[in-house]
Amino acid sequence: MNSVNIPSWFKDAILNKPQIRSVKIKGTNIVYNAWGDKSKPGLIFIHGGMAHAEWWSFIAPYFAKTHRVIAMNLGGMGDSDWKKKYSVESWGVEIVGVCKKEKLTKPIFIGHSLGGMCGVYAASLMKKELYGLVIVDTAIMPPTDNPPKFDLKVRANKVYKKNLKAAYTLLFPPQIPIIKNIGINPASKNK
Repeated sequence: MNSVNIPSWFKDAILNKPQIRSVKIKGTNIVYNAWGDKSKPGLIFIHGGMAHAEWWSFIAPYFAKTHRVIAMNLGGMGDSDWKKKYSVESWGVEIVGVCKKEKLTKPIFIGHSLGGMCGVYAASLMKKELYGLVIVDTAIMPPTDNPPKFDLKVRANKVYKKNLKAAYTLLFPPQIPIIKNIGINPASKNK
């Protein structure tokens, strides 16, 4: 197996442990990670569905020299409490609640997937109190008078009839030499 050179910025980020903080919002304890000086401008990283704040641990601390950095656990995920009902709107209210708890002025939201949707809703609540919004891999629909209800159901992935085809499909290119060594021909997807 080839050795991997881990960049120093990555090692430094992982070693930069956050403060673990929390705030109760509408009866739900919301837990978040925080780095950096509270007097600095705010960055809030918002994870995607069925994820948690630690997904940002490799990159969020990188900004701690210039910003107060928050990586939050949305309600029902990570270390935050579970709720009876979940919605983009309720998670958006949680984002705004964390901003208020941290006394962030003009923060920037960085949301991935579902976190981007929640960030858009939180931005609509904060309006001019927000500096900016970055959304990554997030579906955004144009506004309508009757927007469709967002469906939070988990859908089944494609089912493969052959195990080797599934393995080939799920492997990433750096792993191709490994499967060649165990006798699978990557050029033959129909096995």
